[in-house]
Amino acid sequence: MKNQLKVPLAFNSSQEIVKPTDASKDETYYCPGCGDVLILRKGTKKIPHFAHMASDNCSNETIIHSLAKKSIAEVVDRFISSTSPSPKVKRRCSVCGDLHEQNLPQTVTAVSIERILKTGFVADVALSSNDEVLAAIEVRVTHEVPEDKAKSIGLPFIEVSGEDILKDPMNWYPLKDHFKPFSCTTCDSAKRQFWHKLQEVSNSTGVTLPREYYRTTTSHCWKCKKEILVFDWPGNRDSDAVPNEPRPNSIQYRYSKTVGHKYWANTCPYCHQIQGNFFMFSEPDSNFFGFRSGEDTVEDYQHDMLVLAVRHDTY
Repeated sequence: MKNQLKVPLAFNSSQEIVKPTDASKDETYYCPGCGDVLILRKGTKKIPHFAHMASDNCSNETIIHSLAKKSIAEVVDRFISSTSPSPKVKRRCSVCGDLHEQNLPQTVTAVSIERILKTGFVADVALSSNDEVLAAIEVRVTHEVPEDKAKSIGLPFIEVSGEDILKDPMNWYPLKDHFKPFSCTTCDSAKRQFWHKLQEVSNSTGVTLPREYYRTTTSHCWKCKKEILVFDWPGNRDSDAVPNEPRPNSIQYRYSKTVGHKYWANTCPYCHQIQGNFFMFSEPDSNFFGFRSGEDTVEDYQHDMLVLAVRHDTY
């Protein structure tokens, strides 16, 4: 006699997930992995469970994978219909690294399983709005998302454990997090206060506050001690590339006795002294200490400004 495969949960005729404790012997139940009719083992001696004969067409992996996808879709569908709160995505703030809960956005209006994407890949679970796929949820049982899919899937996604989802479908702990960068309320508050401070210094110095490309913080001039705006930008310190226009008027091409040549440097709008790169980036009490700008992208700019906001709040 062939071994029987125990199935933790089953589908009923309406494709709803059913626990063995809630199942009736008068109903027919189906395997989530292969679709075979299941046998309900529900007596007085053994723990209730479903089962079918083991075969090459089904395994614990395929069952867990199918059940997890269905469980995710069900909790998202209840959230969309306002019959249940949003599942909680446990994400780390991209700035401080602390773990926080994030709800699904209200823009999610539909959920589907095994959705074919424009890139040709198939999303385990797709979250959509007006038939536009916003993000994907990938389920890992034994194999993680292949590298080619992770690089080319074409939209934000997270990867979650299938077994963890079956234990608690309302709380998602990403094994991989490729959703849009997330910042916590504490870091967002620091950012608002930081921008207010930057605007104050901009007004008092007459130096225009950039909103892109130039990473901006405050410093005190090493000579006159007045508070000023100082800037970093992609490629600064790596080459003598000309920084982008429009350029803050306190960034000037000046000769430095310290290094013995000219370079694009921060200067003080009050006393006009160069604020040398060593002073700006190597002194431990500088707000730029240990900092280096990312690429010239909107995402990198926003992330870098958040980092500077938290550093400014901490120093």
